Amino acid sequence: MQMSDQTVREFRRIQSAAEELLAQIASGEVQVDDRALALLENLASSGGKLAYGQGCLDLESEQMHNLIAWCDHLNERDWRLRFEAALRVSPLPSPW
Repeated sequence: MQMSDQTVREFRRIQSAAEELLAQIASGEVQVDDRALALLENLASSGGKLAYGQGCLDLESEQMHNLIAWCDHLNERDWRLRFEAALRVSPLPSPW
């Protein structure tokens, strides 16, 4: 599937914002709270739609891939607690 330049730019913007926020959380600059988690979930959702729906998988970093995987299960309490702990590590580890 041929991606438009606009799709590529949008995916890179989302991925960059997600990776910047992940770095800020891991360094302690940003606290892990409901606001930060909601923003990460939003970035993962938007990035996932482009990565998997528009064929941007080859642009997806490992950290973005891991973020999308983590955010798929945030409605599960134990999973969310593991995710919050994983956010303190850089780069974000895989949930598996």
